[in-house]
Amino acid sequence: MSQLSAKSKTPTIRFKGFSGEWVEKRLDEITIYIKGFAFKSADYRSSGTRIVRVSDLTTNDLVESNESSTYIDNSKENQYYNYRIKDGDIVITTVGSKAEMRDSAVGRAIIFNEDKGFLLNQNLVKLSAKEKNNSRFIHVQLLREKYAKFIEDIQRGNANQANIAINDLWGYLVYCPNPKEQIQIGNFFQQLDRLIAQHQQKHDKLRCVKKALLTKMFPKQGETQPAIRFKGFSEAWEEKALGDICEPLKGKELSWSSIRENGKYECILYGHLYTEYGMVINKVKYFTDIDSKKIPKSNYGDILIPASDTTPTGIARASSIDKVGVLLGGDINILRPRDGYHGSYLSYNINKNRAKLIKLIKGTSVKHLGNSDLVNIDIYVTNDTTEQTKIGNLFQQLDTLINQHQSQLTKLNNIKQAMLANMFV
Repeated sequence: MSQLSAKSKTPTIRFKGFSGEWVEKRLDEITIYIKGFAFKSADYRSSGTRIVRVSDLTTNDLVESNESSTYIDNSKENQYYNYRIKDGDIVITTVGSKAEMRDSAVGRAIIFNEDKGFLLNQNLVKLSAKEKNNSRFIHVQLLREKYAKFIEDIQRGNANQANIAINDLWGYLVYCPNPKEQIQIGNFFQQLDRLIAQHQQKHDKLRCVKKALLTKMFPKQGETQPAIRFKGFSEAWEEKALGDICEPLKGKELSWSSIRENGKYECILYGHLYTEYGMVINKVKYFTDIDSKKIPKSNYGDILIPASDTTPTGIARASSIDKVGVLLGGDINILRPRDGYHGSYLSYNINKNRAKLIKLIKGTSVKHLGNSDLVNIDIYVTNDTTEQTKIGNLFQQLDTLINQHQSQLTKLNNIKQAMLANMFV
């Protein structure tokens, strides 16, 4: 790719070998469309040829077939051939919530990369590229902020039920290069989307693995053995109150105004626990210049639980900190493990038992959970420190892999947004 000086009708970033200005065209000059068919509910079946509905589309993709999916008998497929979604077709929602609502918003554009014989339902329109135009290049144009603002301008209705007219949609203006450049740009974004999808799939699978192991590597209520266990361990787990295995403490002082980018001391505020950190904290992201003796400092393995939030899920989460001397601000419940118990192991154990924490939360608009409640929560624990270490290490390795894929997803999505801004006029 080469950098070009800014011109009115040429992109900032361009593949080598291409030159000349792009040509402005209306959407109806480069695509043809078909509106979806109003299938009758009497024809719906539990299997057969799938009907794609507005509710089947997310911001980026088609929802996989599930119990709520709708089908018609395979014998009727040819009857509705014109409504078949083919490879390269772009499907746009013509009804939904307001455009700024995003995920369920009107005007969402999804491209189909294969022909599975799916049929287009009402309140959807499919666009097919006209000759000498590339559908993937056109689709990428519909992912830009420019398009989102255009949809906001042409939408009608209210926040719950907005709609767009096809005639208005046709008025969207795009700048187009020659067919070869369109193909190269379309292929570039297709490859980028594949990378994003691969990392997303791996990320989601690992999260599912972690969720399953949290269920199976800690005993169910009333049982003393987990469903899955490392070899060499057979001793029964014991039910104990958190107050018996941890010393309760409280964070103090510190406010957001005390945070300094180049501060001398690492610190954690209660709000950071449900916005910045996972179940184990290895790296602290914030600093302060305050070094008050009144503010508790972390011991290795301390378990931190927010004492207040506006949602129960914000409070009902534990993070163990694998660092010494970090300042711990107010509204943080600190559970300091007693001898024989590892913080990371207990953190994952407590998070597996989040339902028990949620039951103890008090308050209406602002939720509260104190140490006086936490210490009475019973959990099943193994007294074997080697088994605790193995379990803690396993989940930390899973978290590391999950975070790596999340980091790659963030980078790739940032690259995509930058290219959307600079590879088009």
